[in-house]
Amino acid sequence: MFVPRSVNKSKKPPKVTERNVPPSFVAHPAPPSDVKGKGRQDANDEEAALLLSLALSDYALWTTPSLRDPNRDGFISLSHLLQTTPYLTSLTNEVALVKALRTHFPDVFETRMIVVTAARPGWNPGGYEIRRKDWEAVVDRFSSFDRKHWQLQTIYIENIPITYRTTAGVLRVLQELLSNNSSSPDSPRIQVQHIVFPPHYQDPPDAIPKCKGFALVTLSDPVVAARLAREWPWERSAGTRLPDDNMTTHAHAFRAGFRTLPKAQWDALQDEYIAYRDSLVAKMKAATAPAPQASSARPQRPSASDSQPQSVSQSDTAAPTTNISPDAPYPPNRVLHARNIHPQTNKTTLRALFSAGLPDSAIDYVDFTKGLDMCYLRLSDPQHADAILSSFSTTPQAQAQPLDTAGSAPAPGVKPIALELLQGRQEAAYWEKIPEKVRREAVMKALGGSAGDAGQKRKRRRGA
Repeated sequence: MFVPRSVNKSKKPPKVTERNVPPSFVAHPAPPSDVKGKGRQDANDEEAALLLSLALSDYALWTTPSLRDPNRDGFISLSHLLQTTPYLTSLTNEVALVKALRTHFPDVFETRMIVVTAARPGWNPGGYEIRRKDWEAVVDRFSSFDRKHWQLQTIYIENIPITYRTTAGVLRVLQELLSNNSSSPDSPRIQVQHIVFPPHYQDPPDAIPKCKGFALVTLSDPVVAARLAREWPWERSAGTRLPDDNMTTHAHAFRAGFRTLPKAQWDALQDEYIAYRDSLVAKMKAATAPAPQASSARPQRPSASDSQPQSVSQSDTAAPTTNISPDAPYPPNRVLHARNIHPQTNKTTLRALFSAGLPDSAIDYVDFTKGLDMCYLRLSDPQHADAILSSFSTTPQAQAQPLDTAGSAPAPGVKPIALELLQGRQEAAYWEKIPEKVRREAVMKALGGSAGDAGQKRKRRRGA
């Protein structure tokens, strides 16, 4: 008897493996978690949300003009933010990032999808835009921000545990240390405003600083900074005990010798160290310098060409010596930060206001965004920067109206225009936001070339 085979056997569903799972937007795997099931949180998602909160903190919005376009009501393209922020380059999945923000910061950020009817050539349509929900309040606080404001909220941290020596790791360890026994339950969620890894003195100028176990951290409030410095002092007392084992981050920080120091005290220690180092170098040079010997040679009679005086035109037009290298990332001591200007002014008015009594070429560019009470002035020579600083420090001035090009004495209750020369890390951070082509042209100008020298070199290279 013939028995037909069954052709209606149910097929088993394909087994889902790790290869079928779409990769996460963070390259390294997430650390193990004690929470299992659907309630388990992905540590990578939380780190990505923390990094985005750092990129859109009050400090970042205040120092980066490209993040605060008033014509877009504070919204910024998420893809642009990922491409221009160094510590966000490893994040690529915008959908996963938006989901992480809505999970970990639902009350802080607002996201919306970009809908495009027709794609433009060379432009990537779609994606997401992001902004702070308190965008208007942040802009209103800009007038109270200055260098002193952020210095009071900056602390130096040292002996960071090895497993946390990245930007995301520092954010995570600070979040854990600040979340325990918070003195202010209503404190803002974004408590870390800025992180700087001080470079080594032997690092090249264009090297990207890496965490070597210490960092300068700017927090959201002086009270928060003071509490962290009090709970993790620079010199730990002998009776200090290890925290509860349940708080693994606190235990790791305690074993590593984690400690903090206010920025003012750290600056004092730095000055003391530099003075001590310079004294040692001077003593070494004095010990190794050869003793002066009397010369037995007869003095040479000056030649006729040497005895002839130089013409006035040669001595007057001689270019001052400069220490700028052609490969320098930017020309130093040429950027002024101006505050307390009229928010509704324009670049032409600002150029006329600050260049009074100077050549027309004194100001190369006015970096200003309408609606803000601050701008940056890129100058063609450090001497022009000194002249502007001296003029406004001697005679305080303010803009009485948006188109005021002459300035006037500040009225009662009106802050005068404040100017600051950017130097060191502040200057480097500003030029990092400027396109490379503009930076190269600025270097060529500082070396005595024209603005088109850099472009001419590129054209010759293409035509070669």
